[in-house]
Amino acid sequence: MIRTLLTALGYEQPTLHYCVSCGGHYPIGHFCQ
Repeated sequence: MIRTLLTALGYEQPTLHYCVSCGGHYPIGHFCQ
């Protein structure tokens, strides 16, 4: 259920990855705040 929700929100897009420092999903190569 949770995975489906994340997919619906677009968190499963291959162009995004989870950034531990930012605590969220961002495009690969993004600049951490």
